[in-house]
Amino acid sequence: SIEAHADTKWEPSIDVGSQAATQIQRLGAPESFTRIRPYVDAGTTATVDRGADGPTPSEFALRLRARGWLDTFGGSSKTPAEFFPVEGTFGYQRAWFKGELGLQQISWGETFGVFIADIVNPRDQRDPLFNELSWTRIAQGALNLQYLGERLSVQLIYVPIPFDPILPLGTGPFNPFQFDAATANLPRKEYEEWNWRRFWELPEGGGKAGYRFGFGLDVSGFGYTHFSRSPALVLELAPELTGGVAVRPTRTRVHSTGLSASQDFGSGWVARTDMVLHIDQPATS
Repeated sequence: SIEAHADTKWEPSIDVGSQAATQIQRLGAPESFTRIRPYVDAGTTATVDRGADGPTPSEFALRLRARGWLDTFGGSSKTPAEFFPVEGTFGYQRAWFKGELGLQQISWGETFGVFIADIVNPRDQRDPLFNELSWTRIAQGALNLQYLGERLSVQLIYVPIPFDPILPLGTGPFNPFQFDAATANLPRKEYEEWNWRRFWELPEGGGKAGYRFGFGLDVSGFGYTHFSRSPALVLELAPELTGGVAVRPTRTRVHSTGLSASQDFGSGWVARTDMVLHIDQPATS
């Protein structure tokens, strides 16, 4: 006979530290952008593991994680204390399958430094020189299903209600209008409210399929439909404001497709590449 057993684990974690950042302004800007941010990053994982002795080894997992910080030195660019979720998922996993539901960060792509294929999550772009994805990704509420074969892997993602990216500061050099003298100081509106009456137009989703060859080559092809991740602003009449004109970020449906690959040559040498085509990508006008 086969006996099944279940082990329950509770694994809390906490990280306390501080970030310091300085962003150099363009010539003539009022001040530099400096931050000193003490932060707390805390989470916990609760798992129920049926173990290898069971007839169908599997694991249920509840993962919760949040982060908060306090901006202690920022001048006029100082932001208030912030608290936001990083992860909140319930998942089920077996040797060949993994499924997760809830707030999560989903990593795509192979390359380092320039993450052109990491398109599932929108980004917090207020610190554009800060390139740590685990901090800049905005967790999406998603259904994430993965088939994990010995060589073949398939992933499907569905996001019913997507989040908007957080755009660069209006006074910083990465404001898309900052270098245009005619529009640099125009007020900027927020994204328009979602049209819930057309809820079927809101979801984002797509998938990725990969194959690992015996000689060390790992290739993945993917496709994803989503709202634009890059800030694109348009001029808009605003009679209620002084000057009567403002800029507003736009939402445009973008269809992205691409290829990621890595080749392991052994002895720690790995070549990586990402290629992405964005269809209907908007541009600031």
